[in-house]
Amino acid sequence: MRIGIVGLPQVGKTTVFQALTGSTAGVGVARVPDERVDKLSAMFTPRKTTYAQLELVDLPSFPLSGGLAGTPAGGRTVEQARRAFLEAVRDVDALIQVVRAFDNPAVPPPLGTIDPAREFGTLEDEFQLSDYQVLQNRLERLAKTGRGRAGSAASAQIEAELLEKCSACLEDGKPLRTLTLTEDEEKMLSGFDLFTFRPVILVVNLDEDEWRQGDYAGKDILETRAAEQQLPVLPICGRLEQEIAELPLEEREAFAAELGIEETGIARAARTTYAHLGLISFFTVGEDEVKAWTIRRGMTARQAAGRIHSDIARGFIRAEVISYDELMASGSLAAARDKGLLRLEGKDYVMKDGDIANFRFHV
Repeated sequence: MRIGIVGLPQVGKTTVFQALTGSTAGVGVARVPDERVDKLSAMFTPRKTTYAQLELVDLPSFPLSGGLAGTPAGGRTVEQARRAFLEAVRDVDALIQVVRAFDNPAVPPPLGTIDPAREFGTLEDEFQLSDYQVLQNRLERLAKTGRGRAGSAASAQIEAELLEKCSACLEDGKPLRTLTLTEDEEKMLSGFDLFTFRPVILVVNLDEDEWRQGDYAGKDILETRAAEQQLPVLPICGRLEQEIAELPLEEREAFAAELGIEETGIARAARTTYAHLGLISFFTVGEDEVKAWTIRRGMTARQAAGRIHSDIARGFIRAEVISYDELMASGSLAAARDKGLLRLEGKDYVMKDGDIANFRFHV
């Protein structure tokens, strides 16, 4: 899963990206902290330990007009730059939007004043307008042809009713992710690649004083708007997080402790993103490696096996499974096996967060 980091110019978007990934290349991975991986690694003392990771992309800032920062360079018009921005967003599956609460006279806020809720709304409006145009274009085509995707007038009627429902939602100023849809309706809409179906996590970039006080200008308004869409809001101090991320691993914990930080904002951001996107981890363990694998909640054992290698999914026989809690309570894999706690599960077994699995397969 690719997650794009978006925002208006001069909100600290790239600072947050670099703190999350340690990368300056525009594409990187963020490690998802997991105490279970630490304990499994202590139990098996493997040669390698691998945490779950999220692939992050630092997308271009949303281009503004009026001569503010972010006005397109290279001779492009604002409209051309916005189309390029939207195309970049199409390449990701979810969004982390960074909004600005910090004040810095040397770096003017993108909209003239510090207003995180307005920044959030600026991008939401652009995404909603784009989705609305896509839906209206499709409705016009349905009206002309009288044929839906199944090639019949009846399918056209069903599709048109769904698109009208979605259009009405957008006309009310609400993103499509707030709609309750059936599985068939979601499938019907999947081909349109609509922006406002994408999950969003809001990261509020604070200065150090705001971070210590736990308060910032516009907090109540932003949190109210986010709650209406059930979006998580994560306040962090991007500059401070970047300083921590640039330290050697062995120094980070001590530096964070000096500042009174029990868990870095970046760690919280990674975990919250993981949870909000409906992702879970299963583990493979052994002397060579302890590894956390990322899958979507509801995936089967065979689908999970495919995350390791397509050959394992293709030749799947059984999965030998034990829960993390059962293994920890037993003290070792051998003891758990002696107690009969390891189960053999078939291809349709729905994986659970924390499952430890060994897949049996033939090629």
